Amino acid sequence: MIECQCPDPVIRERLTKQQPNAAHNSEADLAVYSQQFREFSGIVTTSHAGCMPSGIIRVDTSRPVDETAREVVTQFLSPYSSP
Repeated sequence: MIECQCPDPVIRERLTKQQPNAAHNSEADLAVYSQQFREFSGIVTTSHAGCMPSGIIRVDTSRPVDETAREVVTQFLSPYSSP
């Protein structure tokens, strides 16, 4: 699971700077974001007897997309890397 984190001011700035009808725009606006922000309770992991807890990759999406993608890959592969 990947949890994308971004500072509130960055999200608000991105939403207010969207160009009308641009292909990469979010369909959400500030009202939708504000509601989701109020309702989000975070990702919770649990472990069960004999099972490993779920792994969560947390990334800061305020950075450029290529940096964020590299971070996801790095974190994903880190348990498999040799010391």
